[in-house]
Amino acid sequence: MESVAAVERTETNQTLSLDNITEQTPMGGNILPSGSGATFKIWAPEAREVCLFWQYKKDNNQHWIAQRKAKLNKSGDIWSGFVPRLMSGERYMFHVVGPVGGTSGLKRDPFARDLTDDPMWPNCQSLLYNPTVFP
Repeated sequence: MESVAAVERTETNQTLSLDNITEQTPMGGNILPSGSGATFKIWAPEAREVCLFWQYKKDNNQHWIAQRKAKLNKSGDIWSGFVPRLMSGERYMFHVVGPVGGTSGLKRDPFARDLTDDPMWPNCQSLLYNPTVFP
């Protein structure tokens, strides 16, 4: 995943809030019906850390770079968080740090409603879409 691996390499101490997260919150990235932001939930039972990367922009070399990054909260096997003001069409990826001796890297959302076509598969990112208007 050459082009999606080009991400801002700064460390983050920011952890996403659990606002709007309940047991009924669906898996994956989901725009709230109110339009006030998006919730994110991912199953990663062996992960030591899961971060959300979003607000992708192209750099001078035409690579997509994540401008924002924050940690998700762990509860049992589920990692979750809320990002205010995200809208339909926003690109995002999860960065999963596996168990000691395991692997780490960017992962697409298996529940994503759509994937980018720039970059195309297999280097694409996940896209947020409002489920009430998604075909």
